[in-house]
Amino acid sequence: CLRNVIHWNLISTFILRNVAWFLLQLIDHEVHEDNEVWCRCITTIFNYFVVTNFFWMFVEGCYLHTAVVLTYSTEHLRKWLFLFIGWCIPCPIIIAWAVGKLYYENEQCWFGKEPGDLVDYIYQGPIILVLLINFIFLFNIVRILMTKLRASTT
Repeated sequence: CLRNVIHWNLISTFILRNVAWFLLQLIDHEVHEDNEVWCRCITTIFNYFVVTNFFWMFVEGCYLHTAVVLTYSTEHLRKWLFLFIGWCIPCPIIIAWAVGKLYYENEQCWFGKEPGDLVDYIYQGPIILVLLINFIFLFNIVRILMTKLRASTT
């Protein structure tokens, strides 16, 4: 069932993101300051799972929106497309972020202490975009359901 595949992938991103966060917390302060390669890799993996987490939330919203708007015609949806959106689209985003960090902010394992570093918007921008699209999905789903409820009561 496609719905279960989507749910399990979203849950997997939560688990993987939290494991990566736990690994980041284990890093010694001196290693953090030395900017070791493996430390930067853990930060990159953590940010990848943060982005995949939001993209899988987007996939959930897209699936629900399709089910409501097209009246339960989800059998035409393709699993590979959702897998691509959830796991593959975040890759170039994080690669661009890593290149930006390498050339412009190559310090402290790429885990900046100051919020709002410009390079961080490379991955935060797409996150904000999918959140906005999910908000539009939510608004449209509620609108359709309210219209159907009003029509069924009259």
